[in-house]
Amino acid sequence: MSRLQEKLRSGEFVVTTELTPPKGINLEDIFAKAALLKPCVDAVNLTDSPRARMAIEPKSVGHLLLDRGVEPIVQITSRDRNRIAVQGDILGAAALGITNFVFMAGDQPKNGDHPDAKAVFDLSTTDLLKAARSLREGHDLAGNELKGAPEIFIGATANPGGKDLDAEVANARGKIDAGAQFLQTQAVFDPPSLKGYLRQDGGVAQWQCARHQGAGFAARGDAGGGCGGTRRGCRHRDCRAPDQAAARPVRRGAHHGNRLGSAHPAHPARERSALLRPEIYLTE
Repeated sequence: MSRLQEKLRSGEFVVTTELTPPKGINLEDIFAKAALLKPCVDAVNLTDSPRARMAIEPKSVGHLLLDRGVEPIVQITSRDRNRIAVQGDILGAAALGITNFVFMAGDQPKNGDHPDAKAVFDLSTTDLLKAARSLREGHDLAGNELKGAPEIFIGATANPGGKDLDAEVANARGKIDAGAQFLQTQAVFDPPSLKGYLRQDGGVAQWQCARHQGAGFAARGDAGGGCGGTRRGCRHRDCRAPDQAAARPVRRGAHHGNRLGSAHPAHPARERSALLRPEIYLTE
């Protein structure tokens, strides 16, 4: 079990951030950023050629971050892979020690830096999640038994800012049914809309109280207040990120006492644009 999963299971306040692997093999910059963030985050999301712009694939970078004591969350899309390649990549990443994954469809190649690339999209997001769950259970999508099942923590994305909350909640439910154990969002700028999403009738928050959900907050170095280095692990007295007490607009699953926390950068003066995603834990 990954440290991220252990912390979520124990109900600890968890913060994650996102880094983009480079177009090339010089990883000094991403290693430096990861080292800077390491004291203040619990895990680092690694993107999979975001916006369809080719970059080094994330599982190799994640393996190298593990060597540096940084826990990765590797993103996997279906844009560039069929079901055979997706399952092989999950197994390969697991063999390299990676356990945390977030699955998504991915952006259309026509909008990226290789517009003539052929999109694959063999699997939908829910199918990706089913594939990952199948591997964890010891067999592939075709039902063939594995010689050693990977121990993986399966994640997906959610969109509490959508106009149709019923559709967004149904989408999240479908991902949970398919195997998602935690959900992450993009930056949330409207806490009331997030509250409505979480408390939607029959919504994700109430639905069996079954999974973890992380809501994203964009950390701003020029924001008022701030933790002043009081958050566990933060070593920067001049930190101006919102502290936990200032960023709890929503309570979820009150009988569990779960909270929505704040974003928290390692040093906003150098990492003003860092997007950090705190997690909400609901017992599995």
